Amino acid sequence: MKTSIISFIVVLSLLMSGCKKETDTDPGDNKTDFTVSGILKTNGKPIENAIVDIDGLEQYKVTTNSEGYFLIEDVFAGNHTLNTKQSYNNGVYIQKSYSIALQKNLNLESLLLPNPVSIKSITLDSTTNIATIIWNKSLADDFREYKLYSHSSTGLDETTGTLEHVTIDVNDTIKTIQLKNSTQNYFRVFVLNETGQLGGSNIMDVVSVNMNLAAGGAFDDANDLAYWDLSGDVFIDNDIFHDGTGSVLLKSTIDTVDNNIIGSVDRWPVSTNEMSLNIDLEADKDYTISFWYKLSGFGYMMYPFKFYYYQNNENKLETTIYDYNWPGTWIPQSPFKILDDTGWLYYSKTFNSDSDADAVFHIECQMENAWIDNLEIKVVE
Repeated sequence: MKTSIISFIVVLSLLMSGCKKETDTDPGDNKTDFTVSGILKTNGKPIENAIVDIDGLEQYKVTTNSEGYFLIEDVFAGNHTLNTKQSYNNGVYIQKSYSIALQKNLNLESLLLPNPVSIKSITLDSTTNIATIIWNKSLADDFREYKLYSHSSTGLDETTGTLEHVTIDVNDTIKTIQLKNSTQNYFRVFVLNETGQLGGSNIMDVVSVNMNLAAGGAFDDANDLAYWDLSGDVFIDNDIFHDGTGSVLLKSTIDTVDNNIIGSVDRWPVSTNEMSLNIDLEADKDYTISFWYKLSGFGYMMYPFKFYYYQNNENKLETTIYDYNWPGTWIPQSPFKILDDTGWLYYSKTFNSDSDADAVFHIECQMENAWIDNLEIKVVE
């Protein structure tokens, strides 16, 4: 029994001796009470209330004072990342990370953050829906690039936004963007160096106008027809118009050959006049087409005047405009009518586009005279 007790005491003594030996050994590499301090500045001025942390850890997160000074205590020796960031009320922020190695207390004295970059203005050309975005120049010595993003809401960052522009020219601080019709667009600029973001700008928005997608639809002069592909006798009439200084006239030549129509004046439009225009439609969006028109003379009343657009080689919105109440004289036993001047009539129709593919809007007419004015295709607001 006595031998067992002695053996137990010896073993316990050895264990205690081993623990003490390990505890007493505290090489410099494991030291935990180093300090990291410094002063943050931008544009030569101290930054107050900036956030500074080491390795993104809460226990190493501090805020700079009114002089831009910070102090982080009880930091382990070794390699670390010092992160700095300042956010402003308008959403602008600047940030930078530094690699540090601790073997003793570290005083970084003056740390320079990049200057804030802000969007200064966004202007819109209401005739083209082209927005011009201007921001101030970055002065960061490690500048790599600007990235301009857009989004449909204020929740805009590099993950939610659409990348609109990238430039590695630090002086390139202006960008023009073609906007879609009747949309609200938010923009933000990010500044990057080789390792990541140096900062982000404020978020500014612009609302595009509900611009007429039918270019040249005013039909005021021959320049408006330059947007259209024409077939047949189609020209601007500056003597007859609903508004402005002109309208487009689709004029058919009438043949008087015998078409075996008993008891009738045998005439027939010998040509179909046509106009086509490329238009940019978006899928799942409602549009309205509207215009003023007037008709007169001999016409094939089954298809006096029709329009449609096609996408992916498929006809859409095929619509024929005819009204048997138009004043005029029917040619007996025939689908023809000699119309009196109908005067200016208004037409409007709402439709939904089911594709983003390029669309071609098409008008054709089998009337002796058909005038069209103020043709518009717009987004339904």
